[in-house]
Amino acid sequence: MGDNAFGDALDDAAEEQTTDAADSSDATEKFIEAMAGDGTKSETIGFAVGPEMKYFYDELRASGDVDINPGNEFRDQLERLANRHPEVADKARRKFEIDSE
Repeated sequence: MGDNAFGDALDDAAEEQTTDAADSSDATEKFIEAMAGDGTKSETIGFAVGPEMKYFYDELRASGDVDINPGNEFRDQLERLANRHPEVADKARRKFEIDSE
């Protein structure tokens, strides 16, 4: 240990915090990757839309001329948002881990 025990303790705490942040970042990246995974889709989310959007959504799903799956598009958008806002994704990851215990 150096001449300055308090300084050494601060250095150790800073190093530990950096390691924790890196571990958290890795865990959040894995969480975001899992969001986009091909695993079982068992949860649903819902949000209100106007009648015009509902008709459009239904037509997108029914159309044979449009090569798109609206559900996949929404999931892809959520993944892009998670990558754009990793701090929010990290918070979601931590809540998911707590609820999964």
